[in-house]
Amino acid sequence: MMDGGMGMFDLKQRKKLLPALTLLALLVLFAVAVLGEEEECKENPLLPQEYDVWSCGWSPDGSRLVFSGKMKGEDSTRMRTWLWTPPDGTPVILTNTESLMDFSPSWSPTGDCILMVRRVLANGEPNGVGLSSSIWLKSLVGGAGFQLTNGHEDRDPAWSPDGKTVVFVRGNGPYVANLFLIDRDGKNLRQLTKGADNLLAFPCWGSDGWIYYTRLQIRHRDITVNAKTFSTMEIEKGWIERINPATGQVEVVVKDEYDNRAPALSPDGCYLAFVSTRGALQPTGRVYDRGALLVMDLKDRSVRVLSDKAGLNGAPPTWSPKGDSISYFSFRNIRPGLWVVPFN
Repeated sequence: MMDGGMGMFDLKQRKKLLPALTLLALLVLFAVAVLGEEEECKENPLLPQEYDVWSCGWSPDGSRLVFSGKMKGEDSTRMRTWLWTPPDGTPVILTNTESLMDFSPSWSPTGDCILMVRRVLANGEPNGVGLSSSIWLKSLVGGAGFQLTNGHEDRDPAWSPDGKTVVFVRGNGPYVANLFLIDRDGKNLRQLTKGADNLLAFPCWGSDGWIYYTRLQIRHRDITVNAKTFSTMEIEKGWIERINPATGQVEVVVKDEYDNRAPALSPDGCYLAFVSTRGALQPTGRVYDRGALLVMDLKDRSVRVLSDKAGLNGAPPTWSPKGDSISYFSFRNIRPGLWVVPFN
């Protein structure tokens, strides 16, 4: 009898509590939805959507941005550099030559010029075949351009913290690339790393004096076609090292079972942003290039994921001058673009 009475009491109480519980459930769902929206809003396009963008560099004071890109729908050979005053300014073309394609712009620490990679068709070959690349400086004072290097496979330039020297990658065929240094006046070229088995990319000269870079691992593979066997090579994965340009000392920074690339040191030298397959969003019908934006605390080597939608094969991340945000390359919706996420 007691059990039956308790059952009746529970039923009556439930009827009274049902509207309150329903309202509480709706409030919880609303809060979850709002939190979800806030999480999603943490990542935003850096530039207006009508631009296809690959890489960028901030002015030292953070007031302006230089980026490489083209208008949506234009041919890829229309790559050029632009100046932009965020958030509401209209991008202004900085370089615009029909036969040249400009990539990887970087604002000098002294604020007076832009460093970039300039690509041109080698030997007049059509359809983008046989591209050669060199590194140029573009003055912001008089507008003059200056060819800094004359190699055929020079790329990935980065400034020294004092703006007096440039580190860059010089390739020698598709699977050999070493680091070189050159003064900003085009003099005193010297080779920093040597090795016929080196495939290095994306150097970043940090405020701590070290140059961080990606080392890509090459895998040899045999392919049999029509009873004939061909030996090929392909990039397997990468890891991050750093080198002291004064002593030549090399240290491994990030090496594990994942593919880790494109290091970028924070302005204060405490954090290292990079792109990795660790924490990457698995393919679900939308193309994110299977990379994630990670940040490592160099003091305790802890790592956290800031975005699971970064492009593994795009430009390195770029810190804002204050170190409070990071922009990164993402190939979302089958279009190249830069996205920005806050960092604190």
